[in-house]
Amino acid sequence: MGDNFKISNNANLLAHAAGYHKLRKHISITHVLATVLRVDRAEGTCDVAPVNDEDGVIYDVRLASVIDGSGKGVFIYPSKETPVIVGMIEGEETKYFLESVSCFDAASIVAQNGFEAALSDDGKLVFNGGDNGALVNIDPLKRILCALDDKIIRIIKAIQNAPVVPTDGGASFKAALITSLLNELIPVNKAGLGDNDICH
Repeated sequence: MGDNFKISNNANLLAHAAGYHKLRKHISITHVLATVLRVDRAEGTCDVAPVNDEDGVIYDVRLASVIDGSGKGVFIYPSKETPVIVGMIEGEETKYFLESVSCFDAASIVAQNGFEAALSDDGKLVFNGGDNGALVNIDPLKRILCALDDKIIRIIKAIQNAPVVPTDGGASFKAALITSLLNELIPVNKAGLGDNDICH
């Protein structure tokens, strides 16, 4: 049993090795440690300097492995002078792309289904353009809703308890009612309701 297992296992290893070497004939695997010199967000590229080549510069490194002009994909905009690792596609030196980033200033995601997310340079996170405004903070919202509910109850009680004198007419009742309501209508504190750093 043990010998058969070893033979079978070795055969599998040889098969995998043979497949790997066949793959290596078609794909050249290259990784380069470099430093970012410049980032072109409009073009979706950056220029980097390999750390093992003082005079060398790799231009137009793709921020995404595939750039088809659609604007879809995941883009990370690295900080200037940050260390990065770039890879080479299909062994062609004109097809370098960004693999790993140490520090970045901003990022964006555009999915096939239309979902969008962007992290700006100032740390704000925006989903789908942010047209709906700031993301609501649930705890302050609960506090405000409870306060409004309490105010409505007090207004109803103010109307119920407003003094009425049969011979005064409507004017006196109106004045007394307004006075009672004004005593209850204290503005609700809306501080902290929205998180302006996250928009959707």
